[in-house]
Amino acid sequence: MFSKGLPLRGAISFGKYIIHENSFVGLPVIEAYKLSNKLDLSACVLTENAAKQISNLKYEMREDYPIEYLIPTKEGDEKFFALNSNPCNPDKDIREQVLSSFWKHNKDIPISVKSKVDNTVQWLTYLRMKENENKA
Repeated sequence: MFSKGLPLRGAISFGKYIIHENSFVGLPVIEAYKLSNKLDLSACVLTENAAKQISNLKYEMREDYPIEYLIPTKEGDEKFFALNSNPCNPDKDIREQVLSSFWKHNKDIPISVKSKVDNTVQWLTYLRMKENENKA
């Protein structure tokens, strides 16, 4: 979605939920919705319940996935596990790619969105640094 000009923020939760036709409801849906609305960057983070479940599976996963990061939220910074997925082309400038994604489809970047842009640049720069460390 990022490369298509839709820099999304989201959250993954864990637990029981109900699906009926095109609707779904449950505590994990509410948790994920509330957390995603708090995010002040384009990223996908795990709720506490999801992080606990992932930690049980960690031995089957890469050591750096998901990755713990100090996530900027509208209520202040908070440590969360986030999906270690960098949508940026490694040969191009991250800030330029982030701005391009936010500007696509004739969208503006008002002052109220500038912090999301800056925080997304910082997050993706961190991921690139981690990728380079793992290659070394």
